[in-house]
Amino acid sequence: MKVPKSVEFIHRDLTIRGSFYQIPAPIDYVVLNHGFSNNRYGTGRLFVQLARALHDEGFAVVTFDRLGHGESDGDFSEIFASDEVRQLEAVLATLKRRSGRPVHVVGHSLGGMAAAVLAGERPDLVKSLTLWAPAASFVEDIAAGHIMGDPLPANPGAELFDFDGQGVGAAFIRDAKTFDPYDGLLRFHGPVQLHHAEDDPIVPISASERYLDCWGAQANLHRYAIGGHGWTQLDARARLVQSTVRYIEAASSMLNSGLRPAC
Repeated sequence: MKVPKSVEFIHRDLTIRGSFYQIPAPIDYVVLNHGFSNNRYGTGRLFVQLARALHDEGFAVVTFDRLGHGESDGDFSEIFASDEVRQLEAVLATLKRRSGRPVHVVGHSLGGMAAAVLAGERPDLVKSLTLWAPAASFVEDIAAGHIMGDPLPANPGAELFDFDGQGVGAAFIRDAKTFDPYDGLLRFHGPVQLHHAEDDPIVPISASERYLDCWGAQANLHRYAIGGHGWTQLDARARLVQSTVRYIEAASSMLNSGLRPAC
């Protein structure tokens, strides 16, 4: 098993740290964007499993900790969604400059939401999208005054929201109130694959259904009867990883041959 090398990216003079699964003459590059409060290894090392599976099939893979997560600079109390889109942009733009080509992006939860937004803003950077339980519904949760069912602080400017021992700050809450995760999505014309478990207790499957309605024929949705929010069930996880790898292989073959998906 090849050991990934450490890689760094700079955003706002802060260091984003990640892992790079290198390969000589890769078919394409794939970037993995983790979920809220997680890190580049994913829930139960899910991103490690996916990165290794993609690498075995000839892809170079980058997975990274967003600022305030994992080993990257910053504090969790300072994160906000708009900036996380810009962090992903910094990573993809760097890889495109080095490789000369756009990148396949896999995003989980809030990382999937950010990947979709960036694809609409910068379609030149994104070759295909794979979204696992994309958390566009976070804006509705904030507007309703809660995060994952727990009420927001009465004064978020003076009090952190306690999320499993990590403090969510006022910047995240304030940003969510003006953030539109669906704005501009139609500017991305590449292929999109959505995965969502019907028993997801955090992000309702209706969020993925709305993406499907938006993109139409260029997207497809894989439904799982069980799997939760992090595919914490063996059969569902195996299906998720296999389907994601096969989809990226198919997207690479199609797009590298000059074909375009139906839109």
